[in-house]
Amino acid sequence: MNNKDKNNAGVSQKSRLALSLYSGLFGYLGVQDFYAGKIKKGIARIVLFVVSFLLYLGGMIVVSVYPSTKLSDLNLIPIVAGLIGLFIEIIWLLVTFILSLCGKYTDKHGDYIKNWKKFD
Repeated sequence: MNNKDKNNAGVSQKSRLALSLYSGLFGYLGVQDFYAGKIKKGIARIVLFVVSFLLYLGGMIVVSVYPSTKLSDLNLIPIVAGLIGLFIEIIWLLVTFILSLCGKYTDKHGDYIKNWKKFD
């Protein structure tokens, strides 16, 4: 997959258009990482999103189902943890999206995905 000739040394054959679209539309699920061949990173993105979302959602459900209970610090822990995880995911998504638009995102071989070409 690497194109190591004199003109394109370190440039991947992957499409920057595809990477940017995947990053912008499905970046929270790590689709762009799977596209770039970074499987472990993609799995980490999915796990971070799912765990954070479930913590937040679970905390909100507990608070809404039992409104008579006081909103103590223990009730807030899953909500706050979920929000922190989702905030980290949003920052990670924005950084990845900007890197993909600028052509500074790399594939699994360390080559930059720079070419604006059609999907593979």
